[in-house]
Amino acid sequence: MGAVIDQCPSAIADFCQTLWQKLKQGKIPHADYLLRVLDTGIQSLAEQYDFSYTVFAVTDGGPSRDHNEDACFPVSETPIEGQQLANTMTIICDGVGGQEGGEIASQWVIEHLPIRIISKIQKQMNEPDQIRSFIQHLKEDIEEVNEQLNRRNDREERVERERMGTTLVMALADFQQFFLANVGDSRCYWLTKDSCKQVTVDDDVASREVRLGLMLYRHAVELPRSGALTQAVGLGPAGQLHPIIQRLIVPTDCLFLLCSDGFCDNNRVEQYWQDDFLPVLQGDRPVAEAVPRLIELANQVNGHDNVSVALMHCQISPSVPTPTQAETAAVTDEEEMTLEEDFAGDTEFGLKAIAYPDFSQKPVAKPKETEPEHSIPQQDPKESLASRPFDTLPPLPPEEIPLNPPLDPPPTTATMAKQPESAHRSGGLAAKFLALSKTSQLLIAGGIVIIIAGLTVAVLNLGQGNGEQNQPSSSLIDLSVGHG
Repeated sequence: MGAVIDQCPSAIADFCQTLWQKLKQGKIPHADYLLRVLDTGIQSLAEQYDFSYTVFAVTDGGPSRDHNEDACFPVSETPIEGQQLANTMTIICDGVGGQEGGEIASQWVIEHLPIRIISKIQKQMNEPDQIRSFIQHLKEDIEEVNEQLNRRNDREERVERERMGTTLVMALADFQQFFLANVGDSRCYWLTKDSCKQVTVDDDVASREVRLGLMLYRHAVELPRSGALTQAVGLGPAGQLHPIIQRLIVPTDCLFLLCSDGFCDNNRVEQYWQDDFLPVLQGDRPVAEAVPRLIELANQVNGHDNVSVALMHCQISPSVPTPTQAETAAVTDEEEMTLEEDFAGDTEFGLKAIAYPDFSQKPVAKPKETEPEHSIPQQDPKESLASRPFDTLPPLPPEEIPLNPPLDPPPTTATMAKQPESAHRSGGLAAKFLALSKTSQLLIAGGIVIIIAGLTVAVLNLGQGNGEQNQPSSSLIDLSVGHG
């Protein structure tokens, strides 16, 4: 672990080293508490940086199709720049079905889903409850749009392959947080200067067989109809739809590519990412120029389907301290928020957050009447995370540790002080026995055992006649040795 920490920036290395020491000392009471400490540390580090996003989406019918069943959001001739969710949303839909049903379905989602989501976006999403609520809203909004499209299919008496449906891949960025939802086989890729990773899983037959552990992917793709979709928006009731929603963290400059299968088929992203995406990350090619080039590339190397591409470019730069930030860093103890009160003990959310820790904006401070314990105040960007009060304050008392499900709290000092008194009232002999030393207690207990054993043997010998009355002493010795 030391080698890994040494490769990290100094602020991260100091924080991880301090946290490692606390873990070895047993001062991290449980996993949920550890998650909150990690979230707070990452959030504090992220406050030293500014995040900006540039979004641009384009769709094209392709050279071999007479109409375009794809749709994208936002519909704009120029890239859109922003920092918060309302300005960073992008969606790609690839219609499925027959008789223009796919085109209707994809347009339906683009027209109705963004409006529903934007109306529920909060200005800040810092608290676990706010994040969990937003993720639940995403799921419900997708299910509601699916239900509306499904009812339309029923009204028009569309059956089997005539039913209108569409794939969906959607991304939203909120400062350091990146929310991603997908249904079907439209994909999202995460590209940095060093790597290209697919972060969505296709809802098709081949991927289903792999997830079930039935075969390897290279064998699954050879199955008949391996690319057939297992779910899509609008083809069935909401109870049969299971959108995959993820929450990621943006740690460095990167690109998120959302695309339909007209672009990503035949591994074209993995094949061309260094030539066509690295120039954007290196600042040599603007997003407004990159997206049309990707559309042209897809039509040349694939060309069998409609093509839709959306790029979300994230740029991170160190923030310049302002007087407002300095005042926030110098907030009084009464305005601080403690870890135990900030974290409500939601184990289910905590487990989901292991892969996606939250380091968004600092939570709104709550006034306190007394000095809080384990508060982690905001600090100057030049300071190390290891210098925070987390390293010096005493651990959270066991009776204040939030657990889910709740456990009976351990006895406090007051209750422990009352135990001998209550024992004395309940029985005088018991109290006197407990007051003796351990050696005396052992001797008394041993004597009682020997007396009971002797009485037992004597009773048994009385039933065997007078000829065996001289044996109790020998039997007693044998019995005590056997249990010794």
